[in-house]
Amino acid sequence: MNITINIPTNVAVALADVDTMVMVCSHERSGTHFLMNSLASCTKYVNNPWLNYDLVPFGGVVNFYSEDSVRDFVAKFSRFKVNGSSLGMASIVKSHFPVSMVRCALNEGLKVAYIYRNPVDTLISFWKLIHGLGWFEGPKVATPLEFARHFPCGQTQRYQMRNCESYFDRWALHVTDAVRVANTTDKVVLVSYESLVGNYASSMETLVAKLGVARVNDPAYPSRGENVISGAKMDVSGEALQDLRRFCAQRAKLYPDLPAAIFDHIEQAADRL
Repeated sequence: MNITINIPTNVAVALADVDTMVMVCSHERSGTHFLMNSLASCTKYVNNPWLNYDLVPFGGVVNFYSEDSVRDFVAKFSRFKVNGSSLGMASIVKSHFPVSMVRCALNEGLKVAYIYRNPVDTLISFWKLIHGLGWFEGPKVATPLEFARHFPCGQTQRYQMRNCESYFDRWALHVTDAVRVANTTDKVVLVSYESLVGNYASSMETLVAKLGVARVNDPAYPSRGENVISGAKMDVSGEALQDLRRFCAQRAKLYPDLPAAIFDHIEQAADRL
């Protein structure tokens, strides 16, 4: 197989008869791989190999803060010439950068499925992940509420466009950024993690239709552990959960662009992962 552009040696891609690049974007611990695995189950797009749009594999190839660099990456990786035939990249692209940072590439054919999850479960899962990593990804504090209130630090800051007062605000800014971009284009489609869990088949059918990609199978509910990095096994008491719920519900009022259903999901949150 002869591909006409140079691909970094640490990046693997799958090719298929597809005509657009698909990115799954989210704030960390929002069901990213759940959605990637779901798309792979019912479309021509694949989660093995998937492309990690992050500093480690792409730091020397893409300037994430340059519109020209991002646009060039999408244009080159969207279509390949293989033995005279034109094929599209079937590998799903995974990103935790704000959606607005790839808005310039939407005209190159990029489509984005953005999954968001209520802040209580997101931040608890994120808190557990931080404790399970052997490096300074973020603050290893005693409770989820302390984490939600803590200013972002460590390696988590690589995804931010600005300083944030707390990890809650970092989550809220990420989600509202996606909402605002999605309100201006049909190439960014929002999906709620809670809707995906509660109404899986209909949510996936709606998402695939809005993305405008071909569905080749019925969506198959994936294993929750597939391709997912597990966090530390840490218990959250009922009191700690209630404290975090109250904090998130109050803080969310400062962000009127958040999806309205977020407030209901905060009340129902119970750290499902």
